[in-house]
Amino acid sequence: GGKTGDKPSSEAEASPAPGGAAATQPGAWHQRWDRWGGRALGVSLLIHLVLLGLGATFVVTQVMDPQTDFLPGGGTVQGAEASQDL
Repeated sequence: GGKTGDKPSSEAEASPAPGGAAATQPGAWHQRWDRWGGRALGVSLLIHLVLLGLGATFVVTQVMDPQTDFLPGGGTVQGAEASQDL
């Protein structure tokens, strides 16, 4: 015996959803996407894009040379050496 008000599962599945039939039935494209493994493809693409972005950021930060914004001046020995290095 079950609780009062329990419905068999076939009746519960047959009853329409509050959102209407369109909300419960996915479109043909959505069914095909699921059948082909679209979720796994989407997750894989997302992971690869993140890795590509991290790799590009790493390469750019390693390749770029720091630019000298100013040279020490004031007639010091270090200032003269820096000017000669340029």
